[in-house]
Formats: sequence, C-alpha cells, structure tokens
Amino acid sequence: MPDKHRERDHLVQSNRHRVQARVNILRQEQLIERLAAGGHDTRDAESFLSALIETLHSWEHHHRIILDRLAP
Repeated sequence: MPDKHRERDHLVQSNRHRVQARVNILRQEQLIERLAAGGHDTRDAESFLSALIETLHSWEHHHRIILDRLAP
C-alpha cells in the first residue's frame, strides 16, 4: 500500500501543478491583451504562451498516468 499512498501524494502535487499552469496561462493571455492594446509586439509573449500550454498538456498527461496507477 505504500505505493498507493505515494501515488496519491503525486496526484495532489499534480493537481497543484495543473492549477498553477492554468493561472500562468491566464496571466500570459492578459499580458498579451495589454501588449496588443498598447501597440506592442506580442510574438515573444505568444511564443511563451504556447510553451505554457504545452506544459499544461504535459501535466495533464502525467495526471492521467497517476490516475491509471490508482485505478483498481
């Protein structure tokens, strides 16, 4: 059972990572809107947003793996 306990801990951590990734994405989207409204180049900010989204996808994949390990 220690493995299940460890996986549950990983699940909690995974949830935190996914929530933080979503917060970061929202902030980056808001930054892009402000930059665009000010007439600034948004290419770098949009590129970073893409990296944040890819990171979220990775965290979501990792989360599914943990859930699979916890399944009976």
